[in-house]
This record gives sequence, C-alpha cells and structure tokens, in this order.
Amino acid sequence: AEPNAHVYGAALSACALGRDGDRARQILSEAAAHDECADVVTYSSAILACARAGMMEQAVSILDDMQDAGVQPNAFTYAALVEGYGVVRDAQKAMEAFELCSESRSAQLYSALFLALGTCGNGVSALRYLNELREDESVPTINAYNYCCVLRAFERNRPTPLWREALALLRSWDSEWTSVASRRPPLAAYNTALHACAGAGQLTAVETLIDEMRKVQVRPDSNTYDSLFRAYAASGAGLGDESFELFQRLMDTGKGYTPTPYTYAHLLNAFSADSDVRGARAVWTYMQESGVPPCVHSANAMIRVFMSAERYDDALRFYDRHFIGDVVDANKKKQAEGDDLTEVELQQILTMAEKDAVVDISMTRARLMPNDTTRSLVYMVCERGASDAARAQRILAVAAPIGYV
Repeated sequence: AEPNAHVYGAALSACALGRDGDRARQILSEAAAHDECADVVTYSSAILACARAGMMEQAVSILDDMQDAGVQPNAFTYAALVEGYGVVRDAQKAMEAFELCSESRSAQLYSALFLALGTCGNGVSALRYLNELREDESVPTINAYNYCCVLRAFERNRPTPLWREALALLRSWDSEWTSVASRRPPLAAYNTALHACAGAGQLTAVETLIDEMRKVQVRPDSNTYDSLFRAYAASGAGLGDESFELFQRLMDTGKGYTPTPYTYAHLLNAFSADSDVRGARAVWTYMQESGVPPCVHSANAMIRVFMSAERYDDALRFYDRHFIGDVVDANKKKQAEGDDLTEVELQQILTMAEKDAVVDISMTRARLMPNDTTRSLVYMVCERGASDAARAQRILAVAAPIGYV
C-alpha cells in the first residue's frame, strides 16, 4: 500500500523526537513526490526535526519550500522554528520567528518562545512577552506550562537571575495560577523559582520560600534542597560548614533523600568563599566513601576551592588526577566515551597534555573529560601562579585563542 499523509506525518514526528534532521529531510522529499502527502503537518514536523538537531539553515529552507508549494505555515510551524533558535541559542532569531506568526498564536507557540529565551538567558524579554500573552485575545487559555516556561527564563536570565520577578509570578496564584490550572503551582515551578533566588545568592529568599512550600503542603524534593545548597554557596558568606551539616542531617534521616549530580558541587562551592580546603576535602571524602563517583561539576568545584586558597599547584595536581588532558577539544567527548576508542586515538588526546607517562587505557576511561568551565579554571590557575611555568605557558597559548578566558 502507498503511504499517505498520516504515515509520513507519523514518521516525521518520530524524526522530531529523535532529533534526526537528515532522515526527516529524506522522508519529506519522498512525501513531496506524492500528491497531497506533503501538508502542513509533514512540513512542520520536518522543520521541527531539523530545528531540534540545530540545523536551522535546513529548517528555514523547508519553510521556504513549504510556502513555495502553497502550504500555509501555522502556529505549530513557527513554534518549531522558535524552538530551534533556542537550541542554537539565538534569542533574536527566536523572537523574529515568533513575530512571523502574526495571527492565531497559540499557548504552545508562547511556550516555545519562553523556553528559547530561557535557554538564551533572556528573562527580560520573556517578561515582556508574558505581559503580551496576558493581553493576547487570540490565545484562548494561558496554561500552567506557560508560566513554568517563564519561570525557567527568569531563573536562567543573565547576568543575574530575575529572582524577584520569579517570586512575584509564583505568588500570583490567587489571580493567575488557580484560574489557569485550578490548583496551586506544581513542585517544578517552586523549584525553578528557588533556583532563580539561589543563583542570585538570595539565601533568605530561598529559606522563606521553602517554608511557604511546607505551609501549603508542597513537599520539598532533592532539587529543592539543591537550591538551598546552591544558595549557601552563592551567598558568598562562607557557609560551607552549615551547608554540609544540613546535608548530613538529610542523609541521616533515612527518608529517601538522594543527592543529585550537582549536590556535591554546590557543597564544595560553599567552601570556596572562605578558601576552606579542609572543609572541601571533607565533602570530597564523604562523596567517595558514599560510592558516588566524581562528575565534572564536583571536580570543577574542587579546583575552584584550591584556586580561592591560592594553592595553584594543588589545583593542577588534582586536575591531573581526575581529568584527561589539559586542553582537549569538547567534541572529543563522544569519541572518548565510545567503545571503539583505539589506543592511538587515546594517545592523541593525551599528547595534547604533554604527558610522558605510559597510558593505562582502562584508567583513562574512568577519568573526566573537561568542559569549558574546567578549561577556564585551569587557565586561571596557570595565569595566577602555578609553579610549572613551562606547562602554564603551553596551556595559555592554546586556551586563550579559543575563548577559555
């Protein structure tokens, strides 16, 4: 039997879910060769697949083909474009794509814009569009997801989270949340607002909001407590001991509290404010004894503690013990984690670090791949006073031109 528009639409939806833009383009080409099979759903799904893969030139090209074929884009089409510009972190293009849909805007289209602006750290624009949404009569219903997306944009706003705006929106449930969702904000909304406050170092606001959650019987989870530990660290008040003591009490309660991959990083960062290497090492030891392997975030935090204490050689020794290479390209990560990594490829990675020791492949696989934060920290360690001047110069020479400063 010949496939019809529904079959092609389902196949393209699967491509969108799998972020497979290349396959989506092949399927769309086949659908376009059959009469009446390339409709607004198939075109829009193909655009979404390319957008989620970050293939924005191809997504825009499909939009042009769509219009040339006489198929009118709808709100779903533009939502796909907006989402894609969020993937590639282009807030301006996301807003321009949103504005292309001048009629019949949907709650989904607004949510795509809020998510894109959140990814780009542009909470100010998200607030402007939220106010527009409140007055947009073409959108029949503002849903709770819209508000959660706006909160995410506030939390990710740069350079500083819009924590006051996040609290104001969260606390507006009597006039907004209850009317759109018939209930109070979900736990995820509270956690996003908490992280907005924590990212701004507003410890008191975090503690107050957690108390409010308990009063309305919204039970804190691990992410909630992560926001508290993050606030301890971001407050800059040297509250490492207090943060770690609270963490240990939670672990001792036996009520199912489970740390997240970021928890130990927040705990370690709390000790960097007063350069407390002893306290940070106690956290690191606790983590190891609990059977929790280090991740790049916790390891970066430990380097940050050494650096704040001006123990630059200790920072480099820690780096050598836990990371692969000095300045490894980020796109090596996938290759380094693959089963087909050869000894030659591994040696090429390690050669960048000017290592002379014989490589044990099994040990190297267990070590961490540095991210951009790692590289920036190592750059600063070398710049500020690591004693291995020759090595520092090698790192600086490679790191500076590619933006690790």
